[in-house]
Amino acid sequence: VCYTDGSKILTGTGAGIYYADFEINKPLGSLTTVLHAEVFAINTFVLNLLNLNVKRKNIAICSDSQAAIKL
Repeated sequence: VCYTDGSKILTGTGAGIYYADFEINKPLGSLTTVLHAEVFAINTFVLNLLNLNVKRKNIAICSDSQAAIKL
């Protein structure tokens, strides 16, 4: 199971990923939207799985962004 999230505060936007094998927190600047942060988090997780050569494994990605999932 992987948990992803994007958020925005007055000082900027960021993305977070939590997975059993790694955790990533990435600041994305003040011009990034929350939707972009959510999509960035999901995409970054998938790219990390590919880099780790993860294959034939069922993985659930938990996101609170319906808009990011529908893209």
